[in-house]
Amino acid sequence: MATVGRPELSNAVAALITPSRKSGGHMAATFLVVLGGLAYTWCAKKSACMTVNAFIIPDHDVHPVWFPACSTGLLPVWRPTDLVSRTVPHYLGLAVLLAGLSMVSPFSIDTFFPSFRAMEADLGVSRWQMQQTLTAYMLPYAVTALFHGPLSDALGRRPVIIWGMGLYTLGSLACVFAPNFASLLAFRALQGATAGAGMVVGRAIVRDLYDGPQAQRLMSLVTLIFGVAPALAPVIGGWIHVALGWRAVFAFLALFGLVMVIAAHIRLPETHPPEQRVPFSLQSLAAGAFRVICDRQFLLLALAASFNFLGVF
Repeated sequence: MATVGRPELSNAVAALITPSRKSGGHMAATFLVVLGGLAYTWCAKKSACMTVNAFIIPDHDVHPVWFPACSTGLLPVWRPTDLVSRTVPHYLGLAVLLAGLSMVSPFSIDTFFPSFRAMEADLGVSRWQMQQTLTAYMLPYAVTALFHGPLSDALGRRPVIIWGMGLYTLGSLACVFAPNFASLLAFRALQGATAGAGMVVGRAIVRDLYDGPQAQRLMSLVTLIFGVAPALAPVIGGWIHVALGWRAVFAFLALFGLVMVIAAHIRLPETHPPEQRVPFSLQSLAAGAFRVICDRQFLLLALAASFNFLGVF
């Protein structure tokens, strides 16, 4: 397929951006799959009598009690004593919010792929050096993923997500104005160190609110919505690059991060009450990580998930 007028884009990306019968068929098929999955989840949600709005999550110290919410089992409620409480968002709305937080990472990786050659020419680096923008992102992402969960156990779910997305937004905005390649790598590292907060802590929120089939159903819906991100990211990045240049791609990431900060601040409940929090300890973190690594069943599941994720790249 010709790429006339778009010399900075690869043929693969141009094939996605330029309308064609083949790409149009793929997009239509993806849309039908997503629509069908949402319809199935909606029907399953209705039949399961999941009254999510029955949850009351306060901002301060309360005493947890249990009550029968529907025929599928018992659901936890934390009732405040004298302060205004925050209700959990609607089930589908919570899934969309958690999926949006999980989309931050694939968007950070895939959105600026179409801009690689333009960035090489603008920053005066080779293709090999340009690839280090991925390494600078992935290494901090992998290391800090070990800390997001324990920090949310000690400080609460909301602060870790809101501060993490806030720092991610600042890192993305700094990439827009990066004067040279070295500073771009540093700002990409900041992106990687904070982008995983939403994905990691989001799963803890699911576990706080639900158990068993309900948790599995919510995670399936989150994964379904999240799955479109790797497919859409390079397309959106290509459109932005052609129209506004490579720096505008990082401006889009900053805008996306800001939207997540606002959405989390307004709609995300605090699902980890103060009386259940534990102090952060590097020693406890290391001991827990060692026990998990020695668990054979965990290793098999982790390897299966890792190879599945590897297939995306």
